[in-house]
Amino acid sequence: MRELLAYIVSVILLPTVAAALIALPAMFGGLRRRAAVVDGCVAAGLALAFLIAFIHEVEPNALLRQLPMELPGDDAPFERWHRVALVALLLALVAPVLATAAAWRPASRNAMAAWMALVAGALVATLVEFPGATGMTRVMTGATCAACAFMLSRVGGVAALCASMVTFAGLAVLAALNGFPSLAAISAAMSLASAVLAVLGWMGGRRADGSRTLVVAGATSTVIGTLAGTSAACVGAYADRAPAWAWMAIALAAPVAALLFARLRTASGRTGTN
Repeated sequence: MRELLAYIVSVILLPTVAAALIALPAMFGGLRRRAAVVDGCVAAGLALAFLIAFIHEVEPNALLRQLPMELPGDDAPFERWHRVALVALLLALVAPVLATAAAWRPASRNAMAAWMALVAGALVATLVEFPGATGMTRVMTGATCAACAFMLSRVGGVAALCASMVTFAGLAVLAALNGFPSLAAISAAMSLASAVLAVLGWMGGRRADGSRTLVVAGATSTVIGTLAGTSAACVGAYADRAPAWAWMAIALAAPVAALLFARLRTASGRTGTN
């Protein structure tokens, strides 16, 4: 029992706490009015939560093996699914840059977020390859990342984080059912981190009348979409108890639902004012 509790704390709770601590300063007070700070803190928090969960679930060297460097005395095999951690590391590093770029011109934030989604999807399709990958599956992976990121950039911040929570919870279940406990635990950590950030974002919005909107159009939407699409494709590469399209459906279902809800809510609001 003690070992199980230690595992849960290190792989699931610790990444969640780290994400909350990074995002917390931007959820309340004057910083919440700064779109770049909010977007960057939430995005970096989620990317680091994924990375911390991976390191505690697998080992630090598993990430280092993905880099062009030699590890003295390390003879463990190179595994391609560990590329998900490299993706998370790169996203954590570029999150502040993406957030600043998206907030540079507020009027074109949506267009910038769309370009970020497309570029991230193209990079994943080009650079990330899982066992049994074909040209078509790599295109599907990139398209899933881009579509997920694009849809999340069009909904409110709390709604996007709730969609992230549902998406990674579904991926955790799919991974567990297909004998992939490591990715199941990492996905569970991401789901919990997204839920905690959604609660913090909602609380911050209620306390700040002039800054209720939680900005995720840019860095956060790109981080969530890229990690969700890449993780889903990773599960799909190893899944033998689910149809080939299941991983795409799980990655896209919650973002699609969130976008439809946001559009219906906007249309309802316009009708009510007429």
